[in-house]
Amino acid sequence: MAIINVLSVVFDEASLSDANNPSTVAITFSETPVGFTADDVVTVGGAIGALSAAVTNPDGTVTYTATFTATDGFDGQASVTVGTGYTDAAGNTGLGDADTATVDTVAPTFGPFSISSDLGASSTDFITRDNTLSVSGSVGGAIGSTVSIEVTNSSGLVVTTLNGVVR
Repeated sequence: MAIINVLSVVFDEASLSDANNPSTVAITFSETPVGFTADDVVTVGGAIGALSAAVTNPDGTVTYTATFTATDGFDGQASVTVGTGYTDAAGNTGLGDADTATVDTVAPTFGPFSISSDLGASSTDFITRDNTLSVSGSVGGAIGSTVSIEVTNSSGLVVTTLNGVVR
């Protein structure tokens, strides 16, 4: 009994983030599948859009593509898995396959922050007359993402902007 193979499930991006989302996923079969639908595809960490029409490649393989969009707030290994709910023209059962991509679509987090010396009326209101202070704190988020923090005065005007990269 012959078996129709899924030769590959492949993300076109190895990693996804807020700045690099979505990714095309190519699903290639050894021959034209019968009854293959989006219901045969299971995702983790995101969702796929509609499957494209089947394209027959020069080598006789058949490829479908779909757009995988990572779930906002997901951090981990996303996957696209093709099950076995299809056959070939002779009725032979299909084999599944899967691919993964690293995803980090978690929004950056800030704080707590502190200032070096608070010379204002209160030592806890973060209002100071010290123009030589330093600000320290922590920021979290996707590695390599750019973070900007605006420092404002008591009138709400931006005094300076602190820029950095999450490492």
